Amino acid sequence: MLVKDKATGLPFPSQLKEIIQDEFVIFSFVSQDKKRLGLIFQLQSSQGAQEILQQWEPSMEGDLKPLWDIIGQKGGAYVPFFRQTSHQNIVIRFQTFSVKDFGIVYAFKGNTLF
Repeated sequence: MLVKDKATGLPFPSQLKEIIQDEFVIFSFVSQDKKRLGLIFQLQSSQGAQEILQQWEPSMEGDLKPLWDIIGQKGGAYVPFFRQTSHQNIVIRFQTFSVKDFGIVYAFKGNTLF
């Protein structure tokens, strides 16, 4: 079940919302003429968070639509699923929306979700 976060106005799985601490960082930047938006959350514990997000993946694109409106980018998903890679021993999950290198990307480092 999704619940709306009071601070961001975004829907999150209730299990994830329970472990997100109140403070978070939202940032935007431009990289190679592409607008980017990011969020960083401190979690009370990252235990089980990866599984919660993977269960959310099938509806995450639609649930987070307000973010795409903010930065003015979106199209249909280029691939209908998330893929996985790693960088410096950090697992990174991502779904690509367009050939313009736009999509959802998330990773954990300790109790931080970014």
